[in-house]
Amino acid sequence: MRAAAADGTMPRSLVDAEPGRHRRLIPAAAAIVTILVLLALVVIIARDQIIGPGAAIGAARDAGDPAGTRAALESVLQGDPHDTAALAELGALARAEGRWVEAAAHWAKVARLDPLHPTARFEQARNLAAAGDAGAVIALLGDDANVLTPDEETVLARALLMRGDLVRAGAHAGALPAAQGEGPAAALLAADLA
Repeated sequence: MRAAAADGTMPRSLVDAEPGRHRRLIPAAAAIVTILVLLALVVIIARDQIIGPGAAIGAARDAGDPAGTRAALESVLQGDPHDTAALAELGALARAEGRWVEAAAHWAKVARLDPLHPTARFEQARNLAAAGDAGAVIALLGDDANVLTPDEETVLARALLMRGDLVRAGAHAGALPAAQGEGPAAALLAADLA
């Protein structure tokens, strides 16, 4: 209910009831509109950054366009150089194209950014081994303090075998669990050690 004026008449509007109030409301309303506009811009920009590169990557991948996929992934990394998913995908793409040193470098970045990534160290070692760099594989995995996965044991044993260290290669091959020892990589390794 509106408050009566001093003379007992009812004001026609809030401006009549409290002169000067509208002058205080205008800056507050302008600030609220500005905040809403800025928030809308943030949402639009974030959506484009999240959806845009993902759509470009998917389209290039679906079209079988490795160069387009690589360009889209590199674009993602320009926006966020810590995107481990993009780095991992670049590593997988490089491996598929036989660029093992490049693939190992991408996986090394993933391992640096996410030390708990489940396969980064293995992928880095596997690509180094494919490139023929047994020394780098041994340096990466050969520390006795490392707890190795069965896949890492296999790659390390292969690198040691490449270096001619049959004793250590056999020890790492023998450390493979029975289930892993039946796989093709372990069977090939066992044949090479025999």
